[in-house]
Amino acid sequence: MSLQRETDEQISYSLDEARRFLAHGNRKRAADELQFAAERATDARHVSSIRQLATSARDGSWRFGRGRWDRVLETLEQRASAQS
Repeated sequence: MSLQRETDEQISYSLDEARRFLAHGNRKRAADELQFAAERATDARHVSSIRQLATSARDGSWRFGRGRWDRVLETLEQRASAQS
């Protein structure tokens, strides 16, 4: 198995886990999974899914809980600017 395919599978797994944690109300664990995925994602579909989940979770957060989602979104932005 190629390294890229293995990474893509890990990212997909992290996205699924983040969705599951969000559904069960465990926002901190969901953010951790999305941060892991954001640090590794190169595929545009993964980046879009991560951004969508983080933005949605951020919009539903209290003021003090938004920082973890902001970190995920900032990671995506930093990686996008580094690749440009």
